[in-house]
Amino acid sequence: MREIDLELKKEETAIKREETKQLEITEKTKQFEMELNLKKYELDLNFNLKKLESEQTIKNVDLEQATKRVEPEQAIKKVKLSAKRIKINVFNTHDKMIKFISEYYIITGYDTDKIYKDDFVNKYNNYYKTNLTLANVKSDIDGIDGVDYATKGRINNKRGAFTGLKFK
Repeated sequence: MREIDLELKKEETAIKREETKQLEITEKTKQFEMELNLKKYELDLNFNLKKLESEQTIKNVDLEQATKRVEPEQAIKKVKLSAKRIKINVFNTHDKMIKFISEYYIITGYDTDKIYKDDFVNKYNNYYKTNLTLANVKSDIDGIDGVDYATKGRINNKRGAFTGLKFK
């Protein structure tokens, strides 16, 4: 009987130790979570502070630029220069398409001049050895003046055509 009591006390002691360890782990976990939340809060505060500082800097710069007096000639030069840059950028994005069109077609700008969509896409894919879809080709041709895509345009009872183009 005494042996059984000793065994029970050993088991109770082991259980109490295990419970104590679990409590310590729980306390450490809570402490870690609190520290982590505190660090997150500090980071959020720092981020918001930097954001406010940058917004204030932007407002100050905008205010400085708004209060500066610009001579009309300088303003015109800046506008012309930025327009020139935009034109160059647009032209560079359509270089491949313009090269292809100038090889096979003439840009007329008239809605009566039409090229069937599949013929155009197939010829483009053969020229550059690509496998582009109609959507890709339409996005490439989108910014070129005088050339449009007409979904209802018909050629030989086939629907969909690029207008403003004719064969050379």
